[in-house]
Amino acid sequence: MLASIPRPYEVIRSLIINPATGKPIEEMTLMKHFEKELHQAQGSVDLLCAKSIKNKIKEGDNFAIGLWARNKFGWDRPGRTIELSMPNANGDVGDDNKIIIELVRAPKREVETQIGLPSASREANSGQ
Repeated sequence: MLASIPRPYEVIRSLIINPATGKPIEEMTLMKHFEKELHQAQGSVDLLCAKSIKNKIKEGDNFAIGLWARNKFGWDRPGRTIELSMPNANGDVGDDNKIIIELVRAPKREVETQIGLPSASREANSGQ
């Protein structure tokens, strides 16, 4: 599952303990014995999420329908802020009871791992 996030192979391998040595496995061992899982991780999670959203849409879940429509048709929020009106203790909704949320775009992360290449191969290919 960690490969679907994606996490660097160093992090993944550090969590798999060799019972014979009590130490984490080496990256080459990870690649040799878990190659299929590393390559299929993202696709497996994507499929699981797609099936879950499909089931919620069939149930009539408005949030799932909105999520699907937003992504399918490229719909987005109309502006950089969302305003929510909150009732006070008496249940009254007024201008004094608003929460304004400013939407910001998170900085894009660099992918730390190239799928399918052990670190030695990545280092050798980085000069190309």
